[in-house]
Amino acid sequence: MQGLKNLKVAFHHASKDEVVIYHVRLPEQSTVGDVINELKTKVDLSRPDAELRLLEIFYHKIYKIFPSSEKIKNINDQYWTLRAEEAMEEQSFHLWKYTWKISNFTNLTQKKYSSEVFTLSDNAWQIRIFPRGNNAEHLSIYLDVADSERLPSRWSRNTNFKLILVDQNNYGNSRIKGTEHNFTARESVCGFASFIPLSKVRDSHNGYLVNKALMVVAEILAPQMQLKILGWLNLWQIFLGRH
Repeated sequence: MQGLKNLKVAFHHASKDEVVIYHVRLPEQSTVGDVINELKTKVDLSRPDAELRLLEIFYHKIYKIFPSSEKIKNINDQYWTLRAEEAMEEQSFHLWKYTWKISNFTNLTQKKYSSEVFTLSDNAWQIRIFPRGNNAEHLSIYLDVADSERLPSRWSRNTNFKLILVDQNNYGNSRIKGTEHNFTARESVCGFASFIPLSKVRDSHNGYLVNKALMVVAEILAPQMQLKILGWLNLWQIFLGRH
């Protein structure tokens, strides 16, 4: 119908593990605020006073949060996924940390090894290393979701993390790499194939290998509550600047 615009919006319930698709039809000159008001008449909110926000999702990440004044005629949902969710209350963040000391590193013979399972931010993880490199002359280190084959197919955690190869003589010289990754049941591993050249690991002038032992640390930046939100840009920049 001329003069109307149709939007396909995926509503993610705040307290239930469910997603419901809604088709909203409004005049082209309507705003995002009008879309939100329309959705409020349809969706099941977790509380009567809950506020909604409309997001643009790209590769499982928040690409844009639409201002309520934006005209819907400018929104193209053919190439982007529109998501509506309840606006979250401010959350406190915590730096979770796990240290894995690998004894007799120089005597390891298998292609890869994994740490014990550890729980940080209500999720089970492991550190995975390739002592002789993962098809490279570098030490390879990854963060891995433990028992990912048992997770629901739609499970995901958007996670900011660092992996640290500790200089045991001078922590300030430790090798650190960090990234943000949306872990899913199918994409459950993320890390660095070329973390550090093996020659530097073995170099006695460095403190990475002490008494044949290597020490790797995983740091995860997450809300105190279950990791559930996407894109903490400012906090992540502060986090990366710690080292």
